[in-house]
Amino acid sequence: MDKVSVGATVTIMCAATLAEGTTIIENAAREPEIVDTANFLITLGAKISGQGTDRIVIEGVERLGGGVYRVLPDRIETGTFLVAAAISRGKIICRNAQPDTLDAVLAKLRDAGADIEVGEDWISLDMHGKRPKAVNVRTAPHPAFPTDMQAQFTLLNLVAEGTGFITETVFENRFMHVPELSRMGAHAEIESNTVICHGVEKTFWRTGYGNRSTCISKPGAGWLYCGRDDGS
Repeated sequence: MDKVSVGATVTIMCAATLAEGTTIIENAAREPEIVDTANFLITLGAKISGQGTDRIVIEGVERLGGGVYRVLPDRIETGTFLVAAAISRGKIICRNAQPDTLDAVLAKLRDAGADIEVGEDWISLDMHGKRPKAVNVRTAPHPAFPTDMQAQFTLLNLVAEGTGFITETVFENRFMHVPELSRMGAHAEIESNTVICHGVEKTFWRTGYGNRSTCISKPGAGWLYCGRDDGS
């Protein structure tokens, strides 16, 4: 593939399981969800190797069978809860998580001042009542920082101490949530594929608009931290 794509990798991999002959995906996506999908298909009888690398080999089979499979925990959901706790200067324990899928996110949360501990299937975060520090983030395909955590860290920077830069390299025009957050009192400037976030002590509640479900849920995590105009 000319460009790394999770959706394209999954689609080709699924189609190739029942295709005649051998299919090789070069420059394949390496996200944990790719590995999980491949392992699920293998449970059903598919012949796949190389998942988790940039070269996946699929040998077509005549048919797939049934099976029972437990999907991996949603790393973006886990990351969103962790960021919400960091924004609100609180603490949280996320159970039934998979910490090794969130290395880049946890590293940035530590840079923001969070005290983080991990176990086999849990992650704890404690801000000890401290305001987070602004961090610089650059999205890229796995194992780099995930684009689906970009909006959450944009929000964290907007209420953090200092100025942080969020650079989006995976998708175009993915800062549509920023103007709505600015209406709530956030200070941000968009320059090409980078949003410059100037942290404020607190923002103010008001009705906002999300053009897609991810924009509603992710910036919405920050409303935990927002105050009303009357100071409540």
